[in-house]
Amino acid sequence: MSDLSRNGTKNDLGESVAGSGPGVSRRTFLAGTAAASVMMPSSFAFAQAEYPSRPITMILGFSPGGGNDILGRYLALKMTERLGQPVVVENRTGSSGNVGLSVVASSRPDGYTISLGTNGTQALNQLVHKDMPYNSATAFTNICDIARIANALVVTPSLGIGTVAELVEYVRKNSGKVFFGSAGIGSIGHLAMELMNSMIGARMMHVTYRGSSQVLLDLMGGRIHATLDNIPSSKPLMAAGKIRGLAVSSPKRWFALPELPAISETLPGFSAMSWQYIVGPAGIPRPIVEKLNKTLNDILLEDAVKAKAGEMGIQLVGGSPADLDNFVKGETDRWRKILTDAGVQPQ
Repeated sequence: MSDLSRNGTKNDLGESVAGSGPGVSRRTFLAGTAAASVMMPSSFAFAQAEYPSRPITMILGFSPGGGNDILGRYLALKMTERLGQPVVVENRTGSSGNVGLSVVASSRPDGYTISLGTNGTQALNQLVHKDMPYNSATAFTNICDIARIANALVVTPSLGIGTVAELVEYVRKNSGKVFFGSAGIGSIGHLAMELMNSMIGARMMHVTYRGSSQVLLDLMGGRIHATLDNIPSSKPLMAAGKIRGLAVSSPKRWFALPELPAISETLPGFSAMSWQYIVGPAGIPRPIVEKLNKTLNDILLEDAVKAKAGEMGIQLVGGSPADLDNFVKGETDRWRKILTDAGVQPQ
């Protein structure tokens, strides 16, 4: 018996077909293979359809207790309720949020690692840091715009200052001897105060921290004189008299602190809002991006979330990934001009 007789047969084209049992024509074999490929989706497509099938990690680039952390943890809770999988918060602090966002940038683009991005991590840091661990313009997938937050200009009560005008006068008389704290080089708290320096023609010195909670501790203790901090974390301390609020950084008075004037009332044109939004690594499949975007937009429409945002002094936004792309580009261009005019150089 020939090898062909033992191991296979010939089809109607005279081609050898390996295998045991009855002969199968090449046409029939290929047709069956094609049908099987149609009926059996790829594992990647299946993973998209089933997303999320395991916990999602939300990386926060700042320390616990700050405005970014407060908002991120609340969003994680609401996302857990809607997605049916835990959204686990992980704080990775350092370098104005760059440490945490570098983790996100290098993670697998499967939707299981996301972050609550900020002005600094997505726009400002690249303007002031010489050596960035990622390219903000290409390293991330923008998923959903979340919020705008006005910042409060606050001082230590021991300074004995109650208005922006008084602070300006004090700084001009003590240029180089007044210290302000921020969550790091490139944070909105840093750059907004540099903008103020350029507008008043005098200098407050910058002290960097790993997060705003440490800034506020030193402000309460009188070890620094001032800071520009998110309202959610600074408002309770103002109410308790532990720090003194002078003004807000929004172009006009902010609904959450209507008793405080805007800095622009003393320094016309001043504006330094914080903004937060959800990002992931570049290359997340569009169906996953769309599912996360819809989930987040639905969360932002909940009455309970709107009420919570009001309590925290947050203005909710929402929108499509494309809307967010355009906003980030516009803000990056705006701050590039501000920093150039203020003479702030990359460090």
